[in-house]
Amino acid sequence: MKKITIESRAKLNLFLKVYGVRPDGFHDINSIFQTIDLADTLIFSLEKGRSGITIRTKDKDLPLGDDNLIVKAFRRLAKIKEPPSGEGVLCEIKKKIPIGAGMGGGSSNCASALFALNKLLEIGLDETKLIRLGAELGSDVPFFFTGGTCFVHGRGELLEMLPDISKGGFLIAIPPLRVDTTGAYKLLDEFRRIRKIDVPVLTDEDEIFEIWNGVILNGGFEVYMHNDFEEPIFEQYPEIAETRRRLQQVSNMIYMTGSGSALFAYFSDYQDAWNALANYKQSGSECLVIARPVTGGYLVND
Repeated sequence: MKKITIESRAKLNLFLKVYGVRPDGFHDINSIFQTIDLADTLIFSLEKGRSGITIRTKDKDLPLGDDNLIVKAFRRLAKIKEPPSGEGVLCEIKKKIPIGAGMGGGSSNCASALFALNKLLEIGLDETKLIRLGAELGSDVPFFFTGGTCFVHGRGELLEMLPDISKGGFLIAIPPLRVDTTGAYKLLDEFRRIRKIDVPVLTDEDEIFEIWNGVILNGGFEVYMHNDFEEPIFEQYPEIAETRRRLQQVSNMIYMTGSGSALFAYFSDYQDAWNALANYKQSGSECLVIARPVTGGYLVND
């Protein structure tokens, strides 16, 4: 196998609650992740005359070196089995998932890369081992091996599948700015400290899982959507708050995904999402996207 093309999907956080700092320096979270059909296209090929891995993309904002999770995935797998002598990997990336928007593009690309490179280089690792490697590279990476609708906890590496959200659509607005995830956690901690807001105690995981399991099966999960990052992020980034205000023209339930910057509204009827887009009066430079919920974190193209 010399070439693999894979669609690497984005995610939205339908719910995100952040707890205290763990001994390993990460924060505990409880979150509901949902993959959507917005995706990057990754084309991996094994070519003679190359060495290591080369990233090729038209996206000028995408890091191509050690900070790229695809590069990290390759180097981790190369410790197990290197490409044949005189050959290297070329990865061409067609970006659609915005960087720094809280939609998991880097983590999704990493999971897709682990899967594709494992096949391309004929390493032979099973999915359990790939997920374990993914957890070493990024907290959200394991989720993209499953995708769909999932309760995510721990630092993001513990997963429990929920019933799939199989209908409806999302109107997503992405302001033209990036939010650094590490900085966002520090911002949230400082926001709570200054305002003397108690850090939630991690005691409600089972309750959150059961609530979401029920509201997905019975409908009406929209009223349970939530994101702890919103207040400090809206205060720090007024452009995101302004985009939220504009989105309230078409829905009274607007939420941020991850630590931002993307915001979204869910519509139980897919056509209603398109109607909302038609009625939205865009006065900023945000990018607008309509997306469906999907199962799976990636899709391999034949």
